Amino acid sequence: MIDKAQGHDMVIIRLYGGLGNQIFQLSAGLLLAESRGLKEIVLDDSALGSYSSKRDHMLPLFFNLFDNEYEIEIRSFGFTKLRLPRFFSLKFKNFPLVSDRNFQEVLNGKKGNIFVLDGYFQKPLTQSLFEKELSLIGKMFLKPKTCTRAGCVVHIRGGDFINLGWNGVASNEYYKNAIGLMKDEFKVNDFFVVTDDKAYARKVLEGMKVKYEFSCGSVNEDFYLIGMFKKRILSASTFAFWASAMGSVDGSVIIAPEYWTPGRKRKIYLDGELQVEE
Repeated sequence: MIDKAQGHDMVIIRLYGGLGNQIFQLSAGLLLAESRGLKEIVLDDSALGSYSSKRDHMLPLFFNLFDNEYEIEIRSFGFTKLRLPRFFSLKFKNFPLVSDRNFQEVLNGKKGNIFVLDGYFQKPLTQSLFEKELSLIGKMFLKPKTCTRAGCVVHIRGGDFINLGWNGVASNEYYKNAIGLMKDEFKVNDFFVVTDDKAYARKVLEGMKVKYEFSCGSVNEDFYLIGMFKKRILSASTFAFWASAMGSVDGSVIIAPEYWTPGRKRKIYLDGELQVEE
């Protein structure tokens, strides 16, 4: 329960969703801790298995959580199951409940000792806030010892995106124009497709007269692989977004959809990002 945290100044983060969402949540917690001079962060991953699409806690695979300037631990609080930050605009003097709706307000001066975060923490980000988050979480990133890959990586998200109707954000026309730009302007001829749905990816690329091969592995391999390419075409996935953000290839050229989901325009951008017309 939350009363076990009394006497400690800390940030508690309720994790849920896939890897991309988990990174956004951790980044928001780091930014808040940095703004308040706090060092203790608790990751509550107890909700990850409670949804129809069960998720694993992926952060320890990619980030050094336990040997850095913060005191990070993984444990659950029964309080987080109530989802109060998401559904109520409650404000306590020493116990702020933080969601997407009041994240910037809390960053801009809300006092408190124990901050409970429950949200996706994408919508309230400005470009400058995202860059601060990128700097903070980048220090924890477990960067692989690999070389730059030639050609262009193409991430195509199918699966649950199709069921939700979100695949239209990165339409066939989007991929056609993005691949055309890479071929015409940057003389790329070899494309490597990372996807969770090969059948859907084949349909997207059908008739485009493009030379491609699948380069799909484990979640770890796919995440690191995307960041190894200097040329990247991304889906609307937060997984692909963070894989690209964590990539450290100088002079990257990145094409990504304008929207996260239908009607929700993206307000943060990656270094080296271009836009294409659909």
